[in-house]
Amino acid sequence: MGILHKDCFAYSNGKCRALVCIDCACCSFYKTKKQFKEDMQAAKKTLDEHLGFPASKMYYGELLELLTKEGGK
Repeated sequence: MGILHKDCFAYSNGKCRALVCIDCACCSFYKTKKQFKEDMQAAKKTLDEHLGFPASKMYYGELLELLTKEGGK
């Protein structure tokens, strides 16, 4: 086995969720969980700014509307 980064965001229960084999020596996906979270927050902010509204509404807006209506009955 090659180099193993157990602090990687994709490492879980002894397995890599990004690649089939675990050899972190030349993996371009490697980043810490903290770096991954920061990158995701930055990407969400950029997308929200580009769209002009929260991107989550595109995916969850109709579901939330349905749940709100169902909860109101």
